[in-house]
Amino acid sequence: MKKSLVLASLLLASSSVMASEYFVGADLVRANSSLKGSYTINGTSGSASDSDSDTVVNFKFGMVDNNNRYYVKTGYLYEDTYIDYYSTTLNYERLLEPVNGYTPFIGAHFGRGTLEILGAETTGNEYGVQAGALTNLENGEFEFGFRYSNASAKFSVTSGSDSATVEAESGTALYVGYNYKF
Repeated sequence: MKKSLVLASLLLASSSVMASEYFVGADLVRANSSLKGSYTINGTSGSASDSDSDTVVNFKFGMVDNNNRYYVKTGYLYEDTYIDYYSTTLNYERLLEPVNGYTPFIGAHFGRGTLEILGAETTGNEYGVQAGALTNLENGEFEFGFRYSNASAKFSVTSGSDSATVEAESGTALYVGYNYKF
């Protein structure tokens, strides 16, 4: 996961020559995640799916050039006693015309997600779309939005004829955040 963050940071930094504004921020995220699993134990097979919600904090840094916003976002989307899902994504958003002091935006994200179960982990791709609005404050901006993500992180265990698989499927998130501009 650290390699993804470094690569995304270098990509962002390499294009920063044209940037007119930089920001760092934090989002309070209410995420709903979907997991599915299947198993075969002693010749008996079954499957299950689960959706759960969690409230977490994500961090981001990036730049705004004209009406385009580029940034890296990282943090947990799901934390549980036994199962965690952490992601780092590169995001692009198009800032639209302001309406009553709020600037709406639409965008997309792509990155890597890590699914950790009982200390063992696997990684996969994560991609999705987001939309929201922001308003300027002194030295920063307040932002709120919605994200939809698909994930491909899959964890499998096999012992003899027994096996189990857990897979991250999709997630939605509502968030509010503050970005400090410099």
